[in-house]
Amino acid sequence: MSSISDILIKQLESSYRSDEFVCLLSQYENWKTSQPLKGLQILEGSPVFRNTCPKIASLLAAGAEVTIGLHQNCPYNPQVAGMLEDIGLEVRHGTDLKQDFDIILDCAGAYHHLGAGLGFAELTKSGEYYYSSSSKPCFCVDRSIIKYFEDYLGTADGLMRSLAEKQLPVSGKTYVVFGCGKVGAGICKRLTDEGAEVRLVEDGSRRHQFGYPVIDFKDKESVHQAIKNADCIVTVTGIKDVISKSYNAEIFNKSSAYLVNMGAEDEYGPDIPAYRVLNEKKPLNFILGEPTRLRYIDATLALHNYGAFVLMRNELESGLMSPPEEIERMIIKQTLAGSCISEEVENFLNTKNYAV
Repeated sequence: MSSISDILIKQLESSYRSDEFVCLLSQYENWKTSQPLKGLQILEGSPVFRNTCPKIASLLAAGAEVTIGLHQNCPYNPQVAGMLEDIGLEVRHGTDLKQDFDIILDCAGAYHHLGAGLGFAELTKSGEYYYSSSSKPCFCVDRSIIKYFEDYLGTADGLMRSLAEKQLPVSGKTYVVFGCGKVGAGICKRLTDEGAEVRLVEDGSRRHQFGYPVIDFKDKESVHQAIKNADCIVTVTGIKDVISKSYNAEIFNKSSAYLVNMGAEDEYGPDIPAYRVLNEKKPLNFILGEPTRLRYIDATLALHNYGAFVLMRNELESGLMSPPEEIERMIIKQTLAGSCISEEVENFLNTKNYAV
């Protein structure tokens, strides 16, 4: 009889090519034999979508006893959550979770208040805050080169697909982008590649680091003028309410530009109504059935799972830790060898001078 992990993989094979999830498929096949997490109680707290199901399949194949957490601060697809429950998995809402686990695979610190005997693995940068003074170790996925595949390449791809879905033109249009971290840098590059004129709002003292015209974020008059002339405004600073707190919101409200948020938080804030921002202030790519394509999150999700493997060895001190180089190197090599985005990843690694 097929196991739940086999059923999940079989379902995915009808929707995805194997080169779209090479890392998770390899992890699934290897762990199915070795079962390194056998008997461990694991809370899986990642966003629940069809393209995160191979992550769950790998944990199950490894012998873990997996509970799927649904949290109001972490997006999920109710139909996919229902499907997981129907095939026999325990699916619980965050408010219902009271018990402790051996390991918690968290996202945005949603489950930091629960007990984890061996520790936590956190998927996001923002979630690290909750674990900075934890008495348990926390494996931090965001402290990896691999996270760039999702943030720099994948989120930009998601934005472009969602703009196309909304039939919003890019080529020849002026896009004002707030923020140029991992996600913002990828968005600026992709917009430029597609023919947009990008104007970046950032720290003016760092303008030499960017390949775009920079408006100092402290120069409010220049920012306001850029907003009046923009065709589209994209926020990706990672700072909640930054627009309402820093600028005259009325200028944004009256602008003819489309307003887009690509941050996890509401970056526009209370002075700009939800209806004024596309997708009511939620990241625009979440209008899509697949907000970030599996090919771009494959390596990230595999690394998050390896966090459980590292924590299981119980060799870590308390507090935040970066992924071991040997694990990250292995996943990157798998991506370069077999993934459909191998060329994109190789170009990115060469541009950033990362040695593998």
